[in-house]
Amino acid sequence: MRVFCLILFLTSALLAADKPIGVAIFPFAAPGRAKDNIVTEALTAELSKDSRFAIFERANLNRALVEQAMGTSGEIDPETAAQVGRLVGARVLIFGRRIGNVTKHPGSNRTQTVIARIMGVDTGRVFTETLQAANPGQSALRKLAAELAGKIAQTITDHTAELLDVAMTRDELIAQIVKSVEGDKRPVVTLDIRESRGGQTSIQSTAETELGLIFQKAGFTVVDHHSAQEPEVEIVGEAISELGTKHGELFSGRASLEIKVRERATGKILSLERESGAALDAGEQAAVNLALEKVADALAARLVPMLSR
Repeated sequence: MRVFCLILFLTSALLAADKPIGVAIFPFAAPGRAKDNIVTEALTAELSKDSRFAIFERANLNRALVEQAMGTSGEIDPETAAQVGRLVGARVLIFGRRIGNVTKHPGSNRTQTVIARIMGVDTGRVFTETLQAANPGQSALRKLAAELAGKIAQTITDHTAELLDVAMTRDELIAQIVKSVEGDKRPVVTLDIRESRGGQTSIQSTAETELGLIFQKAGFTVVDHHSAQEPEVEIVGEAISELGTKHGELFSGRASLEIKVRERATGKILSLERESGAALDAGEQAAVNLALEKVADALAARLVPMLSR
């Protein structure tokens, strides 16, 4: 149970408090299983003006997963949407629907209602904002969406603690990993993780270095091929990272890490692990490195307790 809770902390750790909150805006559903481009585009345009947020538009999201999240009804599936958010580094999701048809006749008596849901990727907490327009014309709908954007921004600001998980520094995260170790076993470990960035082999070894540091802090002896001491456990794998799109003044970085853990003497596979994640930062390489750190931390949270038992 302690390991499970720790992994939740790791996968939802906040970026520095002074950085904008990543917000992913999904297409709003409309009558007849259509997508409401007017509302979606107006919300995106208005919220993009707010420096407190880094907006992920649909064009920056994984198209296949977005379509899967929308389903056949046009309604967003929160679980799949959260998966999309994690892939791009978004912390808050915005989705919803419009009720009522748009008409070119301003004098119509029909009204339109837009329902927006604001969901925290980390916590699953959902808040709802609703606005209604007496005039069903397109200009009235755009005005309504702009007003709704203000309410959404205020909701995110007022309920940040409920939408986003508790902030932890990386030192605190590593301390949690070390604290999670319950057994006395500490096999000698060696790591060999190849790394590529943007499709090119990298001379850097961020994932290997970060994993090695955490193992050392947890009391394991970490060796390489120059060491006199023979390793008991080998951790081999591959880290792939790339620079994502820029959001305002921030760059996004994505990373995935796949590893195999095996006993050196017998070749027995102890574990096969995979982790992916994303991060935002003011620098290109800093964003990529941060994404690699996040996936390394998440894997360490599973491996360190396992190898200590």
